Amino acid sequence: MRPFNELKHRAIDLAHELAAQPAATVKGVMTVVVGSEDRNLEALLKAERTAVLNTFGTADQQEEMLAFLEKRKPVFNKR
Repeated sequence: MRPFNELKHRAIDLAHELAAQPAATVKGVMTVVVGSEDRNLEALLKAERTAVLNTFGTADQQEEMLAFLEKRKPVFNKR
């Protein structure tokens, strides 16, 4: 496979993986990662903490914990 086609297929696979995750979690990760090269460690840790706390108590967070306890794959909301 040519390098461009391989990259294209990997990008599509990654997009499918991200689309299967809870929207609030993906948004939090993106908030931390995008522009991270311009922030110091303290600012990044604060942003990460905020992103994690923003998902506590959501239906998707509760589903993740329940699925873990039940040893099954979680089923997230698609909002």
